[in-house]
Amino acid sequence: MLAGPLKKRFVWSQLVDQNAEIEGIFLSGASKRVKDAIAELVPGDQLFDYPVSVHLKFGVDRKARASVQGECRWHMALPCARCEGPVELDLEAVIDLLIVTSDSALDRLGADEDGVLAEGKWVSLNDMIEDPILLALPMSPRHKHCISQVNESWASNETGTGKIGRAHV
Repeated sequence: MLAGPLKKRFVWSQLVDQNAEIEGIFLSGASKRVKDAIAELVPGDQLFDYPVSVHLKFGVDRKARASVQGECRWHMALPCARCEGPVELDLEAVIDLLIVTSDSALDRLGADEDGVLAEGKWVSLNDMIEDPILLALPMSPRHKHCISQVNESWASNETGTGKIGRAHV
């Protein structure tokens, strides 16, 4: 196990052979894709480098294929899409990947399988965790009370009467 900042890449076959577990911190700014996605959610000068706690376990799946499973957890405050006040979020991303060594092996994965392409003996940390982190980011964060206001306003029609009627054709 590692503590502190994680390395950018790992020798995947050794980790798989040893059923190794790795823990550490990934800073969101270390990935251009993650940094850009967060920048879209956060107003201009308030961009922070969020520490993401990462836990990865290497091994083999039921078909004896190299795999990595784990999770990423982090806390962040984003502006509410409705009232613009800060929304405190505890976010989690699940990682469940097969490690493959060629594009053709990646293409052969089943519809319910996801993979990470190793570069020879190396596998990149960013390649393993970026997509799950991006998928865990909220599209439009809202406070619970702002969500209920949105649901209530959704029920009103254009005249504001709050009644929903059926269109007669």
